Amino acid sequence: MPRIENVYAFVIADADGELHEGIVMTGLAGCAMPMIASDATNLPMLREAVLADPTLRGKRIVLVRYGDREDLDVIDRSRERPPWTEPGDSHR
Repeated sequence: MPRIENVYAFVIADADGELHEGIVMTGLAGCAMPMIASDATNLPMLREAVLADPTLRGKRIVLVRYGDREDLDVIDRSRERPPWTEPGDSHR
């Protein structure tokens, strides 16, 4: 899997001109999902979902690319065993 350098997001902006923004959430595959992607090839599918959502009519939506990656924290649990692999666990 390639390293994520950019994140694309469909952002909804307030109609009053203020700088209040949020990530668009819309129905996709039967549940609400944020309209974000790390691969630009997924953007057409997300754009179609945004256009198909009737609750977003009359709203200003902007596709934004966020870049300049900076790792802020690393949580490395790669050496821990999942709980279902513990001896005597019945979740196998």
